[in-house]
Amino acid sequence: MAIAIPLAPAAPRTTSARRPVRSAVRTTPRALSARPMRSSKPQQASHLTRRGRLVVLFGGVIALFSAMLMFGSLANATLSSQGPATAIVVVQPGESLWSIAQTLAPGADPRETVSRIRDLNGMTSAVVVKGQSLIVPTFS
Repeated sequence: MAIAIPLAPAAPRTTSARRPVRSAVRTTPRALSARPMRSSKPQQASHLTRRGRLVVLFGGVIALFSAMLMFGSLANATLSSQGPATAIVVVQPGESLWSIAQTLAPGADPRETVSRIRDLNGMTSAVVVKGQSLIVPTFS
């Protein structure tokens, strides 16, 4: 014989007390990385921001400037070694720029030679003093 046990009525469920239903398939970071991402939009080429364009511009300017300095110093080194030949003359008592110019280049115009001596020494006048050292051009 079976005995019947009375059951208590169940409490009504509310929607706020429900727990979310879990999916039977679990996604792990590894599983996510293995799946290719699908996009409905075609891929566009990336573009630089204003700051990025400025960085690229200044980087190029700095590279160009360094190359100019490097090659410019090489060019100066070769040009200075091939420059006009000069010598140093010490002014003796009673000598003038004119007499020194005539001694250096007897067949040339002394005015041109005096002008070259003044340019080489950065002189503003033709006055020289005994014992003064002058850079003079040499003539072959």
